[in-house]
Amino acid sequence: MKIKMKTSIAGPGLILGVGDIGDFPEDQAKRLIHKGFAEPVRRAPKKKTETATASADEVETATEE
Repeated sequence: MKIKMKTSIAGPGLILGVGDIGDFPEDQAKRLIHKGFAEPVRRAPKKKTETATASADEVETATEE
């Protein structure tokens, strides 16, 4: 589970500062969140991609003069 740190933590092979994002086993992540050391990372909503369509009548063409 990905969490964003509110405080710095360090341990064997691990150093995370405020604002760093870490991936922890769910039980450890929930414990850090519950104790106020971290907050869950929420996935950003997928951006909806729009495509433009135009009929042949709407398309302008360049002409030489």
